[in-house]
Amino acid sequence: MKNLTLTLMGMTALAMGCKDKDCADTAGGCDTGAEMEEEASFNIAWTDGASTLEASVSNPHVDGYFLGLAETGSGAAGWYGEDCVGDDSQCHDMGASSTLSLESVSAISDVVPGSTTLFSTGLWAGVTYAFFSNEGAGDYDNVAHSGGDDTSYYE
Repeated sequence: MKNLTLTLMGMTALAMGCKDKDCADTAGGCDTGAEMEEEASFNIAWTDGASTLEASVSNPHVDGYFLGLAETGSGAAGWYGEDCVGDDSQCHDMGASSTLSLESVSAISDVVPGSTTLFSTGLWAGVTYAFFSNEGAGDYDNVAHSGGDDTSYYE
């Protein structure tokens, strides 16, 4: 009986150690040796004397992002031609580097996806933007991050 009690106590002590066979207990919890993956950080700002819109993603998803822009602050009269939502909408591909520089232009006919935008700093207060990814899907309809005037536009 004494041996059975000691055996059970030993098994209990082992069971209270590591919870996972691939895990080494540490003060902070389970340490598998795997590095934690950092979350993506989304950045957008006007540069070059307010004539260039710069967008970038730090720690991006491997498949990259598209940038959508909508003038939600002007309601139905706003510019939605770069929102990545409508059938006629243009979408700005951020490429493998997940960075983008868009020069501000003044005519709709001068808007070129990935190169120019109709938006300027004068309109920026009413703009909503979204970074689209294909993480977890086959197409770029997943909003990874949005900001600006009315983020519910991209919900």
